[in-house]
Parts: sequence; C-alpha cells; structure tokens
Amino acid sequence: MGQRGQYGDFIEFLARVEDPARARTNRRITISDAEAKALRERYPGIPDDFVAYLQEVGRGNVCECRFKVYGWMGTPDDILGEGVFDWLDPGLRVLCFGDNYQGDLSGFLPDEGWAVVELWHDVGELVRAGQTFGAYIREYVGANGDSPRE
Repeated sequence: MGQRGQYGDFIEFLARVEDPARARTNRRITISDAEAKALRERYPGIPDDFVAYLQEVGRGNVCECRFKVYGWMGTPDDILGEGVFDWLDPGLRVLCFGDNYQGDLSGFLPDEGWAVVELWHDVGELVRAGQTFGAYIREYVGANGDSPRE
C-alpha cells in the first residue's frame, strides 16, 4: 500500500527505519493548505518540493534527530545568533530550512534560483548541494538507497 504525493517513498522509508519507541523524538507536524499558501506568498519562488514536504511529511525531526526540518525560514543569525556565520558574504541572502543538530544549517539561496546549500559552522564554508530539496533530504537520511550522512 503506497503513499500518495511527492514524498510517499520518503514516508514509507521513515516507517521502516525510525524506531517506534522514539516516536516522540521523531514527531512531525504537517502544514495546512492555508499555511502552504502563506509560505508561498511570503517567499515567492519557494521550491514546490519543499512546501510539499511540509504538507506531506511535516516539520520536525527525522531519523532520531539526524536532521530537523523547520516549518519556517530563517537567516543563520535568526537561528544560531549573530556572529556564528560572520564569515558569510553579507550580500548573500540565505534562508535556512533545517539543521543537523551539530551547528550546521541547510538552506536556500533565493537570489540564486533557490539553490540548496549547507553552512558548515566549524570550517566556515558554504557548500552548494547541487540538488533539489527533495533529492537533498532523501540523500541526507539515506532514503535514496545510499548510506545516510555521518
């Protein structure tokens, strides 16, 4: 019995790999159509696959806190405070959608076609993922058949 939508495979993957005893840790809350519309209005051009993820999978943790997807967008300073990413070009607009619980953020570059990026706090590096959000999140947790990231 398959799930419908863009993320049916991802939802089925999570059902197989997440520990049912840690359901509270892996809690996710989906957004409504009205909330999706509000996101699209606030952030014109926001990737459809990101909004679909929030509607189908939901904001929250995946795979026992391997990654957290926010239900909102924030700047690096909004999330970790001013100065943590002071090495970033001040003209570069980054809107973050999640983090790995280790101080590294993942986000979009809205002025560059909503490219997916990672901000590595410990080495002061911005890495362009070269993937859509859907491909990125699947790869990150190993839902694409590869091993999850360490």
